Amino acid sequence: MASTSTPTTRPALLGIAHGGPVRVTELGKGHGGIVWTVQPGNFPALLAMVNANGGPDCWRIEAL
Repeated sequence: MASTSTPTTRPALLGIAHGGPVRVTELGKGHGGIVWTVQPGNFPALLAMVNANGGPDCWRIEAL
């Protein structure tokens, strides 16, 4: 019997419901990871970056 498998999907960040800047922190790094501030005009690029680099489980996004 042949078996089929489907690729595992990971969660995706679909949007940010905040009108101001956010702080983005990389999680799971012993040295604290990357931390930076993102302005609302750059949210589309932030969404793409988060989803391409582990998904929302790997990043903390906090409203400032």
